[in-house]
This record gives sequence, C-alpha cells and structure tokens, in this order.
Amino acid sequence: MAKEMMFSLLTHGMIGMRKNDKGFIATGFTLRSHQIGLWLKALGLSRNICSHH
Repeated sequence: MAKEMMFSLLTHGMIGMRKNDKGFIATGFTLRSHQIGLWLKALGLSRNICSHH
C-alpha cells in the first residue's frame, strides 16, 4: 500500500502514528522512533529539490 501512496500522505501518516508504532517501523531502518520523522522530512526535501529543479 505504501508503494502506491503519495509521499506527503505517507509522511503525514507517520506523524500521526503512536510512538510504539513509529518505533517498530524505525527499527527496520535502524533508526530511533523520533528520528523517523526527520528522516522522512529529509527525503521529502531532497525529492522536491530533484523533481522541481
């Protein structure tokens, strides 16, 4: 499902998740639960820079 979602929708969904759920996803990427949001923001910024410039 995440493969078909728009990136902004995925990012907003992660922001609204409970901390335990974020932690479960973050461990799959060897991140801490508070880092996953920062990671997604950085990916979104680099995606926008690449696609619009």
